[in-house]
Order: sequence, then structure tokens, then C-alpha cells
Amino acid sequence: MFWPSLLGWVAIGLSGIASVKEIMIQGFGNEIIVFWVFILVLVQMLSDSGAIDNVANYIITRKWLQGRPWLFSAIFLCACGLLSTFGQAYAAFFLMWGLLFSIFEKVGYKPYEMYPAIMIIGVIISASPFGIMLPFKAMPMVILSSFSQITGITVNYLQYMLVMVPVGIAIIAGYILACRFILRPDVSKMREFDITKLQKENSQITPHQKSVLFAFAFALILLLIPGSLPSAWAVTKFFNGMGNASLMIICTVLFTLIKVDDQPLLDFNKAAKNGLSWPIIFMLVVIMLLSSLLMSDATGLKPWLVSILSPILTGFSGIAFLIVLFAIALILTNFMNNMVVGVIMTSILLALSSTLEVNTAVGVLMIITASNAAFLTPAAAPTVAMLFA
Repeated sequence: MFWPSLLGWVAIGLSGIASVKEIMIQGFGNEIIVFWVFILVLVQMLSDSGAIDNVANYIITRKWLQGRPWLFSAIFLCACGLLSTFGQAYAAFFLMWGLLFSIFEKVGYKPYEMYPAIMIIGVIISASPFGIMLPFKAMPMVILSSFSQITGITVNYLQYMLVMVPVGIAIIAGYILACRFILRPDVSKMREFDITKLQKENSQITPHQKSVLFAFAFALILLLIPGSLPSAWAVTKFFNGMGNASLMIICTVLFTLIKVDDQPLLDFNKAAKNGLSWPIIFMLVVIMLLSSLLMSDATGLKPWLVSILSPILTGFSGIAFLIVLFAIALILTNFMNNMVVGVIMTSILLALSSTLEVNTAVGVLMIITASNAAFLTPAAAPTVAMLFA
């Protein structure tokens, strides 16, 4: 992602729209980029504290899961999704696979039996819906930013989560229900397994970890406030005036100063070193620049797309059009880069939205969901290659 992004900057600069220097200033001067840098640092704060690991371990070792293999399976995959969202995804996969291998060995499952296969695959699948539940993760951030750049319409974080959290839960539930009632593997061995054996040593959540969890929740609430209160209220205007980037900078400073058990809630140097993914940041910068140009009148792309696609989609209702876009994005994302697919499909959505009278905000959420489902083919993502191995 890094080298194509750099070449993209140069290409935009050579197009005559602006100089390379102006393009760089415009790209890195965008508030969204500044916001994302600091939110990545705060997410890494959670990972570095170990709080999410202990929360996930606590969830899967509850006694009420004993003797309920399908409920345990669903909770286990949700815990894996939680780990991959707030921590390092690859580390989460290997950790949860390791736990599964240990369980299967203890209860007597053999390689390639159906239930072990279902759960090993489920670990990868679980990361997809959880990875888009929060709007500041890479995939939704890129597409929502592109959508906002082109249309000027902002999908606030509260609206986004009210849609995507239930969608994510429904995807996990659908997978578990399909496995239980269609594939119907033998889970009798799991009924006798002692769930409490998964409890790790020193897995109690410490005061420092609790404080980190509360701190991150506080930062998340600050981001949700503007979308949850009437726009006419003074407090809403204040938060909107501050902007998300400023709010996260304030949280970063605050969490660095607060100490619990003689440790700062946030070790900025460590979190910035481990948490910032520069290739994705560079890609976000160039995609945001390109997305605003793609639908501008100067490029002529919008009327071209309309002339090409309108005859094909003539007679489609708005809902049918969104379903077709969803299906195309779902197919393409399993052979192409997720973010690129999302931006391309968003451009098509916006080019034809006025002709077909569709709700563009609903459409972009469907595109995000489809573009993130990169686990249907062996070539879909590096994580799927790991799964086959």
C-alpha cells in the first residue's frame, strides 16, 4: 500500500490540479488524518495494557457456558472479534487458534473433523463484522471519508454504530446458526469440556487495566456526543466546533498525565511506535485526495459512468440497485484490495444515486459491509492464506 500511495501523490501533482507540495499539504493537513493518527494511539493503549486479552478470557470462561457448546462457540468467536478489533489481529488469530487446538486435543477431536474446522474458520470470519463496528477502523474510515469528501454528507458515529453493531452481531449469529442447523457437526464432546480450564493465570483485570478501559470508553463517548444530542444545543455546537481530532488530542494528553499504580494510562512513545500503520495512513491520504477528484466535473468520470451504467440498470428500483452493488462489491473484494473496492463502488453509487433515487447513506454502509467480507476465496486476504496453512 505504501509505494502505490506515494506514486499516487506524484501522479496527482503531475496532473496539473495542484503541485506535489500543495497535494501533500492538503492531504496531511486534513483533520481526518490527524484524528486517525491519535485514535490509533488510543486503540494501541488498550492493546498494550493487556485489558482486552483479560476481558476476552473472562468472557469465554463463564460457568454459564458450561455444557452449551453452541453458545460457547458464539461467545468464543465474539471474543476473538473483540481481540482482533482492539489489538493486533494476527496475534489474536494465533492466540485463539492456540486455545482451540488445546481444547480439541483435550476433548478428543481429530484434525479435519467438522466442528474443529468450523471454529478455526470462524476465527477469521469473526474479525470481519467486528472490524467495521467502529467507524474509526481503517476500512470504514477510508470509505466514510471518501463519501463525505464527495457529498458533504457526514454519517455521524452514533448513527453508524447503531446500524453496524447489530449487523455485525447478526453475521456472527447467522454463521453459528448455519453451522448448527445446516452442517450439524457432532458437538457432544464439547458438552463435557470444563470451560474454566481456559482461565489464564494472572488474568484478573488490574486497577490499571480498568482505568484504561474507562479512559477509552470516555474517549468513545466524546466521539458519540455530537450525534446523540440535538444539533441546536450549545454542548453539541461546542463539540462540533472542537472537531474529533482536537478531542482525541486532548484525551491523549490527559491519559498521558494520569497515573494508576505508578503507570501512566498511556505510554505515548510505545503506543505510537506499535500502533501507527503508516502504509494505511499514506493510503488514506491519497484515497481521500482521489475520491474528491473522481466525482468532480473536471474529470468527466461521473457523466461517463452514468452513460455506461444507466442503460444496464434501467428499470432497477433503488433497493435492487443497492443489492446489485452489494453483490458486486462482495465478489470483487475477494480478489482485490478492500479499500479500493469500497471507493470504486462508492463512486458508482454516487454517480447513479440521483438517477435511481437511492439513499446514499444506506448504500455506503452496505458497501462497507460487503467490501470487508474478504474471506470467501483463498486469495481474499493474507489472513485466509494463514487459515489454509
